[in-house]
Amino acid sequence: MNFTYWFLYYVKCIWNLIYAFFNGGNVIVKASKGSKVHDYLYICHVYGTYYTMGTQYGKFMKKKLIRDVDTFLSWLKNNESIFYKNIPVEYRRKDIFEALQALYRANLVNYNADVLDYTKGVAQASGIPYMKLLYCNLFTDLMDNHCIIMSKSTPNGRLNIRTFDYGAPQLSHCLTVFHPIGRIPYLSLNVSFALGIVTGVSAKNVFFGESYYDEKMEEKVNYIGMPFHHISHLILSKATDVQTAGILMEKCKRQSNLQLLLADKTTARIYLSSENNFRLIQEGDVTSVTPNEEKNFKLNSHYLDTIENIIQKFIPRTKSGELHIMITHGSKLYISVTTDVFQSYNNTFYEYDLLELFK
Repeated sequence: MNFTYWFLYYVKCIWNLIYAFFNGGNVIVKASKGSKVHDYLYICHVYGTYYTMGTQYGKFMKKKLIRDVDTFLSWLKNNESIFYKNIPVEYRRKDIFEALQALYRANLVNYNADVLDYTKGVAQASGIPYMKLLYCNLFTDLMDNHCIIMSKSTPNGRLNIRTFDYGAPQLSHCLTVFHPIGRIPYLSLNVSFALGIVTGVSAKNVFFGESYYDEKMEEKVNYIGMPFHHISHLILSKATDVQTAGILMEKCKRQSNLQLLLADKTTARIYLSSENNFRLIQEGDVTSVTPNEEKNFKLNSHYLDTIENIIQKFIPRTKSGELHIMITHGSKLYISVTTDVFQSYNNTFYEYDLLELFK
C-alpha cells in the first residue's frame, strides 16, 4: 500500500508539472453564494463561542470530515516508517499515535484554549472522537512544510500570496468564515479536519501565512509552545494591524522553526519565530521562497503585476501549491485547491469579495 500510494502520488505530481508547461491559463470564476463550490471545496460561516462554532462546522462538514479523517489516519498508519523518524526521541512510543498523545500531554498548557474548544465542538457534532481530530492536527507540528509566502504593494491594493505544499492524500477543503463573539471576523482556507489556521485573513485585512525555515535557528527545534496554527486564530481575531499582530505573536510561547508572514493594508512583515527567537527579517514588500521554487519564482516574477497574470501565468509557471493557494488583492480573495486530477496551481481560481464574506 505504501508503494502504490507514493507511486500514484508522484505520477500525479509529475503529470501536473508537465501540464503546467502547456497550461493556457487558469480560469478565474466569481464564486456563487452556495455552500458547495465543488466536490473538494466548501464554504461555511460559523458564529458564537468557539465551542458553538465548532458544533456548527462539525454538523455542516460531518460527511466530509468522517471520510477525510479516516483517509488521513490510514495514510499516517501506512506510512508510519517514513514519518516516525521526524518525531523527537522524547515523544517516541510504540506507534505514531501514542507519540502524538505524548506530545499533546507534554504541551497541553501551551495550546490555544479557543482552538481546543472549537475541536471539542467539531468532535461532538461530527461524532469523530476528539483524539482522532487531534492526531490529524498535531501531526503538522512535527513536519517541515515548505511553502511560498509573499506580500507586495500594488496600485490596486496590497497583494498577498500563500501557496501550500504538504504531500497528503486527496482531501476536501473548506473556506471557513469565523464570526466569534466580541472579536474580529476572519477566515481560514484549510483541509476539512485541520482546525488551526495555516492560511487566513481577517475583516481588518490582516493576512497570515507560514513556511518552515530552511536553516535551524537553534541547535534543537523545540515542540513545546503554541503551534503557529493556534497563534493564527489569536492574531486574526484580535489584531487590527501588523504592529499589534507582531506584539501578540511575540508574547506567545512559540514552538518550531518558522517564517511567519503578517500583512495589512499598508505593509507586511516576515518574522523568524521559534522558542527563543523572534526576529523581524523583512518589512514592506516581502517574500519567502523555498529552494525548490526559487528559480521559477525569479524567472516569472515579472508576471506579478495583474491578478490575471498572477493566476494565469505566474502561478502555473512557479509550480507551487500542491494542496492549496490563497491570494488576496485589495478587497478580493482568490482560492484554488487540489482536485482528483489537477493540483491547485493548475486549477480553477474562485473569486470572493472579502467585504461580502465578513458581513
